[in-house]
Amino acid sequence: WRRMEDALHKWIGVQTDPRGVKMDELTFDAYLEVRRSDNDGEWAAIMTEYAIDVDMTEHLVADRSLAEMRTAAIDSITLVNDPYSFRKEIHIADSVNSVWLLMYREGLKLQDALNKLATLVAENERNLMAARDRVLAGPLGNRADVRAYVTELEHLASGNAEFHAISTRYHGRDFKGKRFISGEVTIRALPSTDEVAAADLAGIPPAN
Repeated sequence: WRRMEDALHKWIGVQTDPRGVKMDELTFDAYLEVRRSDNDGEWAAIMTEYAIDVDMTEHLVADRSLAEMRTAAIDSITLVNDPYSFRKEIHIADSVNSVWLLMYREGLKLQDALNKLATLVAENERNLMAARDRVLAGPLGNRADVRAYVTELEHLASGNAEFHAISTRYHGRDFKGKRFISGEVTIRALPSTDEVAAADLAGIPPAN
């Protein structure tokens, strides 16, 4: 419970910290650190323990590889989210996205920034799997609770990726029933979360 409480307090702190929107002041690593809380990754990783009734508090301290796998799973939430959400957020001037950061920091054009981000997604996935293998081969690898947690961290990362590939949230209402993992897309205005909520309250369907 203490770790959950600390994570919630950190999330509140990040949400009220002006650094979170001053993208021109963040390095890529600092951006990921902010997003681990801002994007609910810390909360999700702790809730994973709660969901399967395990406590990894001591094991995360004892096994560096387990902590590294957890961090990679958390980072995958942001790294996968950003290329999918970019075309939705561009129309509401939301710059809290690693695509913008790579363009700004490295002077990349949009396609080059997306290509680099795709490389970082794949690299993070390899890091996650390598850390997983070290955990399972290490002193904690025979513990049922640790093995269960490792499996759920894999599900956290892969489930997040699949959600972004199929969700109408990032592709528009006419996308329902489809799956997108690569190819060309048209950047067009999609309804923001606020617009969807307002349309729902008004009893009218939001635009695609």
